[in-house]
Amino acid sequence: MSGEPNRSATTTPTPLTALMAEHLCTKLIALDAPYVREGLLEPWVRDNYAVPLPDKDLLSAVMLSEGEPLGYRIVSGRWKFERYAHAHRLVVGQDWRGRGIARTLLEYTHQLAAEQGYIGITAQTGPRNYRMKRILLAAGYQKVESGVSENLLYALSFESR
Repeated sequence: MSGEPNRSATTTPTPLTALMAEHLCTKLIALDAPYVREGLLEPWVRDNYAVPLPDKDLLSAVMLSEGEPLGYRIVSGRWKFERYAHAHRLVVGQDWRGRGIARTLLEYTHQLAAEQGYIGITAQTGPRNYRMKRILLAAGYQKVESGVSENLLYALSFESR
């Protein structure tokens, strides 16, 4: 988008299908760039969005305003815990942080996962990603264990909400 973003724009999440992900791939990578520079995310490339993960097309979502992505969440099924979905990525554009987009994407993808029969969802984040940890804890996630390397694993059970 050019100029100042329309901060009054309201939008609802949209399922992020493979076709939409391919179309938006360059824009999604651009949303990631500030987080990568801050050392909070590993860089993703076009191929990461095309990886065929179980139920990814059914569980992932993007928020758009006038065709431009404001944020997105990549979720797939059956990762570490048998009946839990797993969130691989949650990104909100810098100009849109603090506007409830992350919370809306979490709630929407939780609903999608529950509708597909998952009993909960997990997410991993690095120990220095304080924003993400606050978002997960505010959404009801509990710290489960240390994940891969120094990453932390959080889980949310839909049955306990």
